[in-house]
Formats: sequence, C-alpha cells, structure tokens
Amino acid sequence: MTKNHHKRKGQKITQAQLRELGSKLVARHRNFYVYVIFGFLAAVINIACFLLFHNVWKIPVIYANTVAFIISNLASFFLINMASSFKMLISSMALFTNYVYSLFTELSV
Repeated sequence: MTKNHHKRKGQKITQAQLRELGSKLVARHRNFYVYVIFGFLAAVINIACFLLFHNVWKIPVIYANTVAFIISNLASFFLINMASSFKMLISSMALFTNYVYSLFTELSV
C-alpha cells in the first residue's frame, strides 16, 4: 500500500505544500546532508594535500598519503565541530533576541 495523502486524483500540489514537504525533508535528513558536505570537503582536502606532498614536494607515496589522510581527518573534525558550535551560537542568539523582544513588549503594554 502506498501513502498518497498529499495528492489525490485531479488535485494539484500547491507551492506552499511543496515548500512544506521540502522543508520537512531537509529537516529530517539534515545530519546526512552535513556529513555528505563535510565528507566531500575532507576528500578534496585529502587529494589536494596528497598532490602537494607527492608531486610538488616529492615526498614518497606512503608518507604523502599518510600525512594527507591525517590532515583531512583533522580538518573534517574541526569543520564539523565549527558547524555544530555555529548552530548552537545561532540558537542561543535566537533565544537572547526573543528574550530581549519579550522584555520590550512587556514594557510597552
């Protein structure tokens, strides 16, 4: 059985419904998207470091690959931590602004 509760025969999906479905999809899989992006960045950093070490600085393959692996993993670790701390910073700023807004609205009433 398939769930077909968003679109019935003869009905079109509105722009608002499409936006709501899209935002639910992004919210549901947010962690996956974050790890895909940072995993891709780690792979790019790994390749760039390896090419720099092996082709430019003429370091042997085993050492160039090892050092590039370590650098890319450290970069991925720090990027993910920065992203999570940035999310916490944004949420704490939102709480603070809501608090300040509530103070001003209570004073004006």
